[in-house]
Amino acid sequence: MASGDAQKHELNEPWAVWEQREQGKNMSYGDKLFKLCTFSTVEEFWGYWNNIPSPSQVLFDGFTHKKFADRTVEGFAVFKDGIVPEWEDPENKNGGEWSIRKEVGAQELDEFWEKLVLGAIGELIDPGNEVTGVRVIHKNNKKDKNNLGNNYRYEIWLRGTSRVKADEIRNKTLDVVNSGSSGAPWVSNEKLLSPKRKLIYGLFAFGPGTVLGLYLYSVKQKMDRDNEALRLEQVETEMSLVQERQNKDLVLASAIQDMRDRLRRLEAEAITSRENAAKMRARARSKQLWRC
Repeated sequence: MASGDAQKHELNEPWAVWEQREQGKNMSYGDKLFKLCTFSTVEEFWGYWNNIPSPSQVLFDGFTHKKFADRTVEGFAVFKDGIVPEWEDPENKNGGEWSIRKEVGAQELDEFWEKLVLGAIGELIDPGNEVTGVRVIHKNNKKDKNNLGNNYRYEIWLRGTSRVKADEIRNKTLDVVNSGSSGAPWVSNEKLLSPKRKLIYGLFAFGPGTVLGLYLYSVKQKMDRDNEALRLEQVETEMSLVQERQNKDLVLASAIQDMRDRLRRLEAEAITSRENAAKMRARARSKQLWRC
């Protein structure tokens, strides 16, 4: 096995990152879902994750819709590869979701989403095979005209309808994220598909969990340290270049000063020579006059 392969840390299952775009006229929900990438190792995940825009960079923030040249993004989803983030998918249609609604700033939005994704792919939330994916979308209360803030909905999608398993997933999630909140109640997709559905949202924060999950964080911490080391190296290089330029400037300034001093000495010597020559001419004239 190559040394590069030996350094890969396989996830138990491959996952995919999806982008949910603004729905245009005559478009179905599935038409606005676009798969960005798939990954099956920890290293592949961070390689893609660090190059995909974060939610705060593209989602509506309560004031502006941030647009790419060709699209507006409404949300992101990370699902097991082969499962489309829509209720009609065979792996989702008989299941449900646990949703959390939260008004957050840009930094917390990104941190919350990243931690939820790590909890899913690292099997902190579900060591079994119940979770099919997670999603984040901008979701304000349309009935509240004064609610123009940055409300976002985080969703954990499950493949089954077992209340026992759903409660286990909820409890594991709350244990992982170190929250005192009971979170949102289990809602089946059958109910979500109903126009009269009513969801209640909870709130949770994030914390470490399984060995794989901890390894995910250790890799991120190492990448952060490497990035910081790279920044420090760049700063040190820039400082070295500045110091080198300063040293060159000092050498040049010293050389210029030496030249000026030399010119002054030459000027002084020239003045002395002229004065001596004038004195010699004066003595010569005096001798000539005395002889006469």
